[in-house]
Amino acid sequence: MVLDVGMDPPIPTILQVPGEVSFYMQSGLMKDTIKVDTSELTLKSLKESACNFIDKQYPDHGLNRLTERLMLFKHDYNSQNMLLPVNAASDVTDGALIEIIVSGNNPSDSVQIRPHYLGVHSYKAPTFCDFCGEMLFGLVRQGLKCEGCGLNYHKRCAYKIPNNCTHGRRRRSSTYLVPNSPTNESAIHRTTSSGPTLTDEMRIARKAMT
Repeated sequence: MVLDVGMDPPIPTILQVPGEVSFYMQSGLMKDTIKVDTSELTLKSLKESACNFIDKQYPDHGLNRLTERLMLFKHDYNSQNMLLPVNAASDVTDGALIEIIVSGNNPSDSVQIRPHYLGVHSYKAPTFCDFCGEMLFGLVRQGLKCEGCGLNYHKRCAYKIPNNCTHGRRRRSSTYLVPNSPTNESAIHRTTSSGPTLTDEMRIARKAMT
C-alpha cells in the first residue's frame, strides 16, 4: 500500500439547506446575517427578527412598542429609489439586504378608541346635547349621560358621537349654559324681550309719580 502523505484532505463544501433563506439586516452601520426557514418567513416574523436585531445592536435604546416603530426596506440598486418597502415576505430573497428604519413617532400619541358609557338619565335643569347643541326635551329620561366623562346626548345622536370619552367625569357647562348657536341665541333674545325689563319698570314708576 502506498500512502501519499503530500496530499491535503479534501475540504467539505458548504451545502445550501433546502427551505432556508439567508439575508442581511442593517441599521445604520450595524449589519448582521439572518437565516430563516422559508415556511416560517412572514411579515410578523420579519418584524420580530428586526426587533431582535435592534435589541441586540442597541441594548440601551429605551424605545417602547418597538414593533410598531419599525419600517423595513429592501435595497434594490436597479430601482430609482434604491430602497423599496417590504410589503410581503416574498420580497425577502437569498442575499437581500433589508434596511431597518426606526420611526420617531411615539405610538402612544396615536388616536385611541375610547367609547362612551351611556345611560338613560333624567335631568332636573335645562340641559343641552353636547353633540348637536340642541335642548334635551321631555319631563323625565330626556337623554343619555356618559358615566365616564359626564357629557349629555340626545338618544338620536348616540350613534353619531365619536369614541373620545375622557373618563375624567368632568362636567361641561352645557347643563346650565346655552350653546352659542343661532337657534339658541334667537331663543335667548325672545326670552329676554318677552317680559318687561328693569328700565321699563323705572319708566312706568316715573309716569305714575307725574
